[in-house]
Amino acid sequence: MSSITVPRPITESIGSRIRVVFGSSGDEWLLLLDHDDGDAKWQVKDWKGIPSAVGKQLNNCTAKGRDCKRVDFDSSTGAWYVNGVKPDGTGGHSWWGGTEASRERLSAFGVRDVAFGCTGGGSYSSEQYVILQGKNGYCCSGLVPDDLTKRLEGIYNRGQSIEFVRLFGNNQYYVQDDEGAMWNVQNNVHLGKELKGSGPIHDVAIAGDGCWIVIRENHAVTSTGVDKSLVDKLTTFYQQQRQRFNKRKREINDAQRLIRLEREEREREERERQEREERERQEREERERQEREMRQRQEEEEERQRVQRAKEEADKAEKERQRLEKEKLELSAATRISKLEAHLEERAIEEANDIKQMETNLSKRKRALRESLECLPESSRSRVGLDEDRRTESKPSCVICHDKEADHAVIPCGHLCLCSDCSTDYRSLFGVSQTCPLCRGIVQGTLKIYQSSG
Repeated sequence: MSSITVPRPITESIGSRIRVVFGSSGDEWLLLLDHDDGDAKWQVKDWKGIPSAVGKQLNNCTAKGRDCKRVDFDSSTGAWYVNGVKPDGTGGHSWWGGTEASRERLSAFGVRDVAFGCTGGGSYSSEQYVILQGKNGYCCSGLVPDDLTKRLEGIYNRGQSIEFVRLFGNNQYYVQDDEGAMWNVQNNVHLGKELKGSGPIHDVAIAGDGCWIVIRENHAVTSTGVDKSLVDKLTTFYQQQRQRFNKRKREINDAQRLIRLEREEREREERERQEREERERQEREERERQEREMRQRQEEEEERQRVQRAKEEADKAEKERQRLEKEKLELSAATRISKLEAHLEERAIEEANDIKQMETNLSKRKRALRESLECLPESSRSRVGLDEDRRTESKPSCVICHDKEADHAVIPCGHLCLCSDCSTDYRSLFGVSQTCPLCRGIVQGTLKIYQSSG
């Protein structure tokens, strides 16, 4: 919101703020000027030679802070009307004097304006008046010219507005309404020509001696015989108001220019703010994108490391499994060897016991046989041919299967104790703590032994 306030413009035209009423001559006049400099409004009341009752009432209005909104009088009859209102619109009141118009039964709309005229007799019986009420209501005396009455009646019936009515002596009048203007100025050629001119008319005043003034928007037209001081006051007022209007127009233009500059500055600042925010947004989004990419790379790296660790753990677990499997196999082979060795040992013990038992039995039989041979003659003993020193030669058998002929010797101990099949099975266990089945020596290999048959 701008900190600069645009000054209030002066909107009303100059002529609309002027009210002129003449008395019996151009030297008797009442002038109301509503000044406006854009900052304040005030009214200047000025008169010369008007009825004392009107002057007194104007002074009362000034003393009580009222502006005169409506005023008219007729010097010939003594009729007068003043309406005063405070600048804030309160305290409105009307005052009458010397007129039958004050006895009219007025409508609820109240009095909007009053105009007085005279047919020339100078008494109530010769008084002319028109009272305007509301938009187009009116009441008037019977002496008002018929053509004016018809005009007012037509405007009323057609629902149009009456702007103002002015009555003057000798049945002269001027009326302005939605249909335009109508007047009767008693063949006053110069005044009639002026009234026919272009441009709006805001007021018309005709003195008893025929002097007149026409108030237009930006200037006043006066006839000869009008008091010079009145003309000067009007001229000064127009000049002052034009100066005030131009000054206020410049002030408004300056304020609007400053507001425009201020608005442009705000817009520039707003654009810069938006551009800055956009840059910050882009930078923020770029940072966030980089952070997301960094997090993504970190997550990918962490995932890669996790997969690597998992792979390493899996490899480690596989190696451990293989190690355990190998140990299991080694343990199983060692167990088999241990069982085989135990079995071989058991078989060897049994075989040794059988041989010992057989040798014992053989010894007993030999003793029994020798005892029996001692009972025989020498010739019989020789025929028996018992030779204790003779040994029966036979080939060794495999100490493992005890079935086939032993034809393989253990290296390096040299024991001939394995057949071909058992030697093959025994070689499959090399490197698993093998020992010779006879001497329990370390086995480095086996060697087949070929023997001659003679």
